[in-house]
Amino acid sequence: MDAASAEPAEPTIAFVVPYVGSWPSWFPAYLQSCRYNPSIRWIFYTDCELPSNAPANVEFVRGSLRDFGHLVERKTGLTASLELPYKLCDYKPAFGLLFEDYLEGVDFWGHCDVDVVWGNIRKLLATDELLESHDVVSPRRRRIAGTCTLYRNTGELNRLFLADRRFEHVVRERENIRYDEKNWSRFVRKQADNGTLRVYWSKWMQPRGLVDSVDGLYWERGAVFDRTDRDWWDRPLHNLFEYPDEEVLYLDFRRWKRAGAMPCDFGYEDDPQRFSVSPSGIRAEPSLAPTV
Repeated sequence: MDAASAEPAEPTIAFVVPYVGSWPSWFPAYLQSCRYNPSIRWIFYTDCELPSNAPANVEFVRGSLRDFGHLVERKTGLTASLELPYKLCDYKPAFGLLFEDYLEGVDFWGHCDVDVVWGNIRKLLATDELLESHDVVSPRRRRIAGTCTLYRNTGELNRLFLADRRFEHVVRERENIRYDEKNWSRFVRKQADNGTLRVYWSKWMQPRGLVDSVDGLYWERGAVFDRTDRDWWDRPLHNLFEYPDEEVLYLDFRRWKRAGAMPCDFGYEDDPQRFSVSPSGIRAEPSLAPTV
């Protein structure tokens, strides 16, 4: 096959994740779910101890909370009030500019959380069709998802947050104000509604108010499945993703972790093919899929 008839390369994607302090107990499960998305990169900006046996598609850039503040000032000219690690979430819309030196040649960058396990991102969110026709892709209806949102890597879009006058308040404010999901969502919605920004808004996909006793959420060989009783969900079925075989983009367990630790019964050196996720923690299980 000659170059003229070759299939076009799929868009490149990199998530940027500033994270300081110490890794959460479930981080081995997080990295395992990254490993099964080999065409997508994760770039961690961190002062944490580097985990052993990290996947080849996960990179670690050394940096502290203070270093991040210097980066904000150098890239935006604004002096950041940065004392609390959770405040980093307010800067998610700015990651394209702040980390542009690490995103050269990347087609789409994204911000995301670490209190999730990933399913098949290319299949369910970052399809070639969606990325070709949109500049922003979010898995929440009419809102930017702090958990996972993709942006086209262009200079204009990476600086769009500076056009929002609210951002200067964000930088001065000591506490996290959830700018990434509240004010930024409203700002992006306005751009989308007036036709200046092509945004893909999907339906809701994550449970809102799951009961403490739940069964049916699990990861297996790069795919995430939700086979819970949908009566537990605090959203009508027509507002939920409807993927084949109940496969979903990710499992978000942030509400459960607030009640206490989320233990994980395997480590960085292990290679589980299936694990369950519940309020009591993450546990490796025998795979039920047939072997070849």
